[in-house]
Formats: sequence, structure tokens, C-alpha cells
Amino acid sequence: MIKAVLFDKDGTLIELGNTWDKPTIGMMRDLFSESDLSQDEQDQLAFAMGIKEDWSGIKANSIFAAGSIYDQAAYLEPYLSWSIPEIEDRMEASYLKYLQEEEVMARLTPGSAEALESLKDDYVIGLITNDNYVFARQMLENLGVLSYFDFIGCADQYGPKPNPRALHEIAKQYNIELSEMVYVGDSALDMTYAKPLAAAIGYLENEESHLHLTEADYLLDHMSDLPQILEQINQKGVEG
Repeated sequence: MIKAVLFDKDGTLIELGNTWDKPTIGMMRDLFSESDLSQDEQDQLAFAMGIKEDWSGIKANSIFAAGSIYDQAAYLEPYLSWSIPEIEDRMEASYLKYLQEEEVMARLTPGSAEALESLKDDYVIGLITNDNYVFARQMLENLGVLSYFDFIGCADQYGPKPNPRALHEIAKQYNIELSEMVYVGDSALDMTYAKPLAAAIGYLENEESHLHLTEADYLLDHMSDLPQILEQINQKGVEG
């Protein structure tokens, strides 16, 4: 039987475009303004990391959509004149600056609030994200859903996915086996991360998501349908 339901954050619980597009683009422009890169080099590097060619948003399954701040800083390090820790510090400061602007509005994906409400009494609910803790916790608090979460595991605490340390920490804290957990995410990395668990549940935020979720055990079109998928998994376990 499933005892814990774990979620990715950006692109799964929280709509990606409304949350990180503007801060990420702003952060990159801040970094590039202090670099020696030409405009063509800036455009090529930004595109390779997941910013759309016209700088209008972030591509799904890119390092900006699924990677940690460390991953992003490590990718940028060969092209900039700072160390990885220095780039991380600059990125964090820039992200915070843009997130604090009024026009940057995060939104839950459709059905997420209803799903969390329906699950809270029957499951341990966790968030495991490649974001840093200060951003993740503040985002959940701003959206009014922090109280639903029994566990928050972030890259700066347990290492970035697919490092399984956060999964083992949940298992230890709540006396739950990995085979009693599911993970809900929107990227190929998330599906890989969920391999040791009872199921990898892929959230289809848009049509493009199908390309990244070929390894999913279940596909979720609307977050409010998650309780029904969990019932299917539990029933399959009983029959098995």
C-alpha cells in the first residue's frame, strides 16, 4: 500500500512559466551584463541551457526546468570569470530579487490544491525539488499550501536529484519503505528518480510533456485525478 506521495515542484505543483520564466531570464541577463560574452555567445548559451530562442520563456525538461542551482552554475562556470560557488551566490541573489517583484506571480497547477486536501489525512506528503530550501519553502508558504507538507527535501540539503538521500530520509523519519512511495513529476529526470519507488507518475502540463515522460508508470492529465491513480496502484498491490 502507498503511504507517501512525493511531488516535484516546478512544472508539477507550480506552473513553470508563471513562476520561473521572468526570474530566470532576468538572472541570465544580470550574469551576462558582467561577462565578456558577445550577444551571439549569450544567445547560444542561454538556448543550450533552456531559454527559448526569442528569450520569451523556459523550455520543458531543460537544465533550468529540472536542474539545481548548482547544476546551472556548473554549466555556466567555463564561460564566466567566477567560481561555481560565486556563480551560485550571484544566481541566488538575482532569483530572490526577481521573485520579490510584484509582477512575478506563482500559481499552482490546476487541481493541485484539491489533490493535496484530499491526500492529507491518508498519506505522508513530501516535496523533493532541485530548488534550494529557502526558495521552495517560501513559495509553498506564499501559495498557502505549506501546511500540507510533512517533508521538504531540497538540493542544498540532500543533493540534487537523482541523488536518493531525501528518499532515504523520508523512509527513516516515517518508517516507510521506498516501495510504499510514489513520486509525481514532469521531467525525464523525475521519472528516473522514481525508479526505486512503487510508481513514477508523470504530470502532463502540456503536449510537449509526453516527450519527457516515456518512462512514467502512470500519466496524469489533471492533478485532481491523482487520488484515483493512487487507488489504482493500491488496488494493483492488493491483487498482486
